[in-house]
Amino acid sequence: MFTLLILDCIDKFKCERSLSAIYHLLTGKRSSQTLQDAYSYGISNYFGIYKTLDRIKFNRYIDQMREKGLFEGDDEEASLTRKGIELLHIEKNKGQLKDFNGLKYNRMTYYCNQRLTLFIQTITNIETENYSFIAINDNKDIQTWVKNLFIKNKNDLQKWLEGLYTELYMFLNGLDELDATIFVDRLTGSKNIGLSKEQIAKKYNLTHHDVEIKIELISHKLITFIRTNKQEAPLLSIFIEDLIEQLFITDSAAKTYQLLRRGYDNEQISSIRHLKMNTIHDHIVEIAYVDYNFDITEIVAKEEVVEILRSIRKLKTRKLKVLKENLNNKYSFFQIRLVLAVDQTKTWKGGLD
Repeated sequence: MFTLLILDCIDKFKCERSLSAIYHLLTGKRSSQTLQDAYSYGISNYFGIYKTLDRIKFNRYIDQMREKGLFEGDDEEASLTRKGIELLHIEKNKGQLKDFNGLKYNRMTYYCNQRLTLFIQTITNIETENYSFIAINDNKDIQTWVKNLFIKNKNDLQKWLEGLYTELYMFLNGLDELDATIFVDRLTGSKNIGLSKEQIAKKYNLTHHDVEIKIELISHKLITFIRTNKQEAPLLSIFIEDLIEQLFITDSAAKTYQLLRRGYDNEQISSIRHLKMNTIHDHIVEIAYVDYNFDITEIVAKEEVVEILRSIRKLKTRKLKVLKENLNNKYSFFQIRLVLAVDQTKTWKGGLD
């Protein structure tokens, strides 16, 4: 599966971004460039799905893929070979990638998983009168959240045991057999300790990389299941109800956005924040990707947006330099990037003749 992820990223980058950009995407680097890559090339679903990926191991894996003839070119301009294209587009392979939702679930996955697994460990042990178990998670926030939920429901533990079993059975019944088994193997109860990632890899003859992203994928599927089955899974819904979705932008861009909404112009914001104008421009482009109501027409007039869009359609590229030259250098890189943002997010209400 890890191989397919990388192939899909290379394919969608179309020689316009480097292999390093894939690494930053998978590890969830919170930079304007990485977020823009995620939106621009339609791979936001992969953002942050492998946060523990080691750079040296990533480079080694890339070299192995190149040696196998799955892609060609250097780290700056890689493209799939026929062998790589055929592997990626086998229907059963492509289908494995569709349920990732990295950018949307980036801040939810960890908390949902850790709360649920610790709560299951807690109530199964308490029900068997084992009060001296060692918690599988030492995060104080997680422990406090689970403790509060336990105290609130300590007189209804049997209801919770039966209810969670029923809801999780419904969820697992919708997974393929391997994913369902891995999910169960990872759980710690009163009589069993969940398997580690290393043990999962050995038991099912999977690579370390595949185990990491498969576990993340199962977590994404769980959150999607909870969100789409609130009535049928009321207990599971509790584990994510306070994990409110927010605009996913960098902290610095969020501060710039606050000033924009207070009426400050770009020059004033640059002065107030002691940042270069290019950095403010980065923030504004980032905002345009995530806020569908953000109006760019004060920066790029409607007729200019249309002209730039025509060039994008004609050339079928997102390379700024190519677009700028095709437009006879009439527009700045900043303006072109803004139009690329609204084009990708479908926020442009204008249209082309």
